[in-house]
Amino acid sequence: MEQICCKKDKTFWLFLVTGSLLCVLLFGTVPAYCQEPLRLPLTKFNAPGIVTLNDTEDTYSLKIPTPRRWQIESATLQLAYVNSTALLPSRSRLVIMFNDYPLAQVTLEPGAPEGLVTVAIPARLFKVGYNDLQIQVVQAFKDEGCIPLNPPEVWTTLKFIDSTLQFSFTQKEVPLSLASVADFLFDPKMSGDNHVHIVTETMDNTDVYLAAVTAAAVAQRFDYRPVQFSTGQELLPGKDNIVIGRRSFLQEVTGADDVQGDLGIFPMPGKNGTPDRFHGLIYLGGDGKEEILQSVTAFSVLSLPLPNRQFCQITEVQLPLISPYSGKNRLAPEKRYTFQELGLTTATFRGIQSSPQSIQFTLPTSFLLEGNRDILLRLNFSYAAAMREDSVLSLEVNGKFVASIPLNSPSGGQYQGYTIRLPLSYFTPGRNVLQLSAIMTPLQTTACETPQTDHLALTLFESSTVQVPKLLRWVKLPQLSYLFNDGFPLTAAPDFSQTALVLPQRDRKILTAALHLIAGISQETGVLPYGLAVTDTASETEDKNLLVIGSRADLPEKIMHASPLAKNISMPVHGRLPGTLRIEDWKDKLWQILFDDVTELAPVTPDIASLGTDIRFRPQQAVLCEFESPFSPMKTVVLLSAETAEDVLQASLLLQEDEVTQQCRDGFVVINFDGRKPVVQTAALSSSYSVGEITSRNRISYLIDTYRWLFIGLLTGLLVFISLGLTILLKRRRNRRLQAMVGDNE
Repeated sequence: MEQICCKKDKTFWLFLVTGSLLCVLLFGTVPAYCQEPLRLPLTKFNAPGIVTLNDTEDTYSLKIPTPRRWQIESATLQLAYVNSTALLPSRSRLVIMFNDYPLAQVTLEPGAPEGLVTVAIPARLFKVGYNDLQIQVVQAFKDEGCIPLNPPEVWTTLKFIDSTLQFSFTQKEVPLSLASVADFLFDPKMSGDNHVHIVTETMDNTDVYLAAVTAAAVAQRFDYRPVQFSTGQELLPGKDNIVIGRRSFLQEVTGADDVQGDLGIFPMPGKNGTPDRFHGLIYLGGDGKEEILQSVTAFSVLSLPLPNRQFCQITEVQLPLISPYSGKNRLAPEKRYTFQELGLTTATFRGIQSSPQSIQFTLPTSFLLEGNRDILLRLNFSYAAAMREDSVLSLEVNGKFVASIPLNSPSGGQYQGYTIRLPLSYFTPGRNVLQLSAIMTPLQTTACETPQTDHLALTLFESSTVQVPKLLRWVKLPQLSYLFNDGFPLTAAPDFSQTALVLPQRDRKILTAALHLIAGISQETGVLPYGLAVTDTASETEDKNLLVIGSRADLPEKIMHASPLAKNISMPVHGRLPGTLRIEDWKDKLWQILFDDVTELAPVTPDIASLGTDIRFRPQQAVLCEFESPFSPMKTVVLLSAETAEDVLQASLLLQEDEVTQQCRDGFVVINFDGRKPVVQTAALSSSYSVGEITSRNRISYLIDTYRWLFIGLLTGLLVFISLGLTILLKRRRNRRLQAMVGDNE
């Protein structure tokens, strides 16, 4: 009996110890394995807020990204819509498809036109990459009789602004391979918040530069997704971390002893010594400054999933030449670019009105877009026979119609090098979108008969080209909209080699704000800031554009005095037209008497009031402004400031949102973020100036802008001198003629 009790006690204690160990293991690993929910509006998937489907059969498609890092466990779609009350419910349907798999069918009821569909998407349907979500409608409004083509009574509006897609997913383990840098860790297909923590040994100029290049490289891999950075001297648990420094610093930060090579990847250290294999720790280092710089440069160019190693020794890094026209789809003057180079492959338009095709390209902001110069399009296309003469291929620039090509030959046609000239005034500095749409009608169309549309086709070939003429570099500033377009004027050289970052306050939050701005600009341009200079005093970089970031109390005195935040605060006047009209004087009346013309009273000063007081910011408020550098003409200062470093950091995060940046214009912006949504106010408070290349063509314009009154005085003096000279010459000639006439009479 005692033996039985002893065995039971041993079994009980063994069970207790084993259960305790299992609990420890489970509780140590559950946080990494637990499902993460993510709820996003459909507008986050590059969809407009409202889409209306007007055809009797119509479809709208969205691309739903799924990164390799996620294991989708479940997903739920909520789709809001409104349909016409004229539809026949027996023959009108809304169908939701996911990767060609039908998820749901909904009857479009005229008696209940507003609807909200909730449908589960099976996890097995998701694939790594981009998934197709299609919303199809079949709409009928009568059973018999003549049914017109695209009747106005037929429509269904999809309210993507009120529709959501909810994911539930788990993270996959990060492969301990440097190949995962390019296609696993930093993936633009990851929706939601993307946070990366950068660890540096110090905050000296060299480490700030290395952090800026590293942050820009990460942002470029996320493509169009905003990235939230943080910096420090210690690791941040639960996030991907990048450590920049010597091997001894990595050993100190992580406690690891097996540091090999100059570039490597580790699992993040977790709690209780358990590694967090769901987040990566990348090491960029070496024994000295040169090796560390080489490692950061090597990390910045990893664009392919190579090398498949945990550690590597960097012996050499060779970068390509960066020209003034380097960047994403950035067009250089006088060079022909094929549509294929700009991302558009050969495409065929089918049916009466098929989906349009577009190309995107960037015109450097520094270009002077003169209206008397043209961009040349040379289109190669062919279209089918038996189309009515009102069929056309239409062209739009930035959403505005600019030209069309008639498709009026009943026997069809083939064209090579069909040339269209588009004035540069149709385009804008920075990003432009050229869209081509084919509207084709059958040759024979009879009422109450189903038209034959299968033969309607037009193929646009990728060998078509676009060419920009030779242009001057000349632009008027300040204009903050350029900064969020292609980074100008900070990217006057795409690699920031004409720009210096001024951080008068070495604070981690200020550094992080600088990383947000520089990384965001590099993400737009596609060029990393290899040429960026970093300093804490503005006087050392007099010949460069300056990016100054700091709290108000720490701004350099010379920068402060040159800015609109100087001893006098400038403010626009309410209730007035921009600019104060000049008062009519005696010169205007004389002009009217001589030329019988109405004098135009042009503005001579902007409507700006000046307050003689010290500037102060309230909490959760920041200012972004742009003005001419006090150290060098034709150079610019971009200033981001607030009362505290925390507010500067919050403002830099807001400047990653399109809702905010699209409102930034002129030369002065106040951002208030003390409510649910940020409020942006703009004003033109700084004097205008011009930057660019001074040539014989624009030298006069530069002199007028820079030395206006001196130039007017010199011009007036020159006219007086010429007038006096002509008067003297005419008098001498008259005297000679009179003397000659007297001699002849004698």
